[in-house]
Amino acid sequence: MPGTKFVKRQKKKKEKQLKRRKRQKQEAVHKAQRQRACRFPKFVVEPTLTADPEFIDAVYAAARKVNFYDCNNFDDFDREFWEAIATMGFQYVKHVWRKAGRPFAATSKNKLDCLYAVTQTKLAEAVYSQIPASIKDRFMPHHHFIIEPRDKVLQLHCHGLMTKPTSRGNIHFSLQTPFLESDAEKRALGFTTHALERICERIAPKWKIEFVQLMDFVRFVVDVPPFETTHLHGVQPAIVLFAVCGNPHTTVHGIYVNEILGRQNFDVHGNEPEYRLGYCPIEIDGPFAVAKTFLPPGYKGTPEYDLLHGSGLGSSEKTRLLSLAKNHVRDHDQAEEWIPLVKWFHENGIPQVRQGVQSYDEILEMRLDETRKVFEPIVKRFSESV
Repeated sequence: MPGTKFVKRQKKKKEKQLKRRKRQKQEAVHKAQRQRACRFPKFVVEPTLTADPEFIDAVYAAARKVNFYDCNNFDDFDREFWEAIATMGFQYVKHVWRKAGRPFAATSKNKLDCLYAVTQTKLAEAVYSQIPASIKDRFMPHHHFIIEPRDKVLQLHCHGLMTKPTSRGNIHFSLQTPFLESDAEKRALGFTTHALERICERIAPKWKIEFVQLMDFVRFVVDVPPFETTHLHGVQPAIVLFAVCGNPHTTVHGIYVNEILGRQNFDVHGNEPEYRLGYCPIEIDGPFAVAKTFLPPGYKGTPEYDLLHGSGLGSSEKTRLLSLAKNHVRDHDQAEEWIPLVKWFHENGIPQVRQGVQSYDEILEMRLDETRKVFEPIVKRFSESV
């Protein structure tokens, strides 16, 4: 009968064998993961002047966790597309894609662009889902990221709004902010913290879980949509903001053009249609024109509210529409709830959808030129002083 020492030796031997087999399995799994990862483009972080380093690290860590084989985020087309990027480079894939679309209808270019936009959005959503809630609470929506293919890698661009403390609270603005004429001076457009909160509440209520809604907010405060200056109640300076509906294949275009403007009133050869997003009362604070809050059409203080309040509608219908104007959130997934309200405004004197007066690309180009003119003298004076 084996002795105690022999039994112990045999036990230790089996334990070593089990550990070795476990290690071998782990190494095989890791090797397979590395091989699969090599099939897809790697993420690289681009330098930035505005994002917090901790936020950048968190986004990069989230990107590295993305599993391209996760069927909840990607389908076969997505995987094939990103594999092609990693193998041949983005420019080559783009060239082949464009060439493949030539024999088809004139709209094929737009359809291919939409397909690429959807694929890119899926990737951004996958990264966004990996960012911890604590990071979102601390840095977002004032911070954001975008993913841009370059050759065989995916560039991570992280950005943040600039913040300037004042006696009335923080003012937030981007480096692309437009300038407003006031008292013969140009003042940069900024937003109070309250205004940003109202924007999120009204146009991006699900921004913490949906990357698309985060970008709706970003487009609002970073690349400020087309706007006009106006006065509320005849005395309060304000801006009216219009959002671009996008191309005919988007849900937003379908809602505003088909349901409110009317397809018969849409000129396919004109500029992109825009819808009235809301109003921001403005207050002058030094070099800034500060948006104090955000008022959606129909909210108390807007021309739509005055129009509805002074209408000849029956008491119950007026109360219903006033309540809807006060409480509704512009959630495009629930468009059927608020379309009648916006359509009523549109048909009773305050157009809610219009054919763009100027293309958004032209507007942004003009803003960049204007920003350059404002900042060049400042940079020059700073360089001379140093």
